[in-house]
Amino acid sequence: MKDENKIVNTGNVKISEDVVVSIVTIAANEVDGVKVTSASALDLAELWGKKGISRGVRVVVEEENADVDICVQMRYGVKIPQTALKVQQNVKDAIESMTGMTARKINVTVSGVSFEKEKKGE
Repeated sequence: MKDENKIVNTGNVKISEDVVVSIVTIAANEVDGVKVTSASALDLAELWGKKGISRGVRVVVEEENADVDICVQMRYGVKIPQTALKVQQNVKDAIESMTGMTARKINVTVSGVSFEKEKKGE
């Protein structure tokens, strides 16, 4: 008797765009000097239309691809281009490792600079 590998289809797995938004938010906030922000609703509405303006992250999932727009503030003193690249890479890695999707586009909009003081002991 010949052994055969059979794949049993027990149903579909669908990952909500809201789940991907949460992954993106956490991954972006993990980068030193970055905070995901909702900016002003008017600015984001102009950038993205009306969908996704409340949290500063917009995700569009098509088949197994995710396109992401993130609005962030960066701490004064960080190198903005390099930090934005770190955000893109961290978000890409998180999406792809956690969902199996391909992060096709990750657009980062820097909406402001924060002037947080460093805490003592840092």
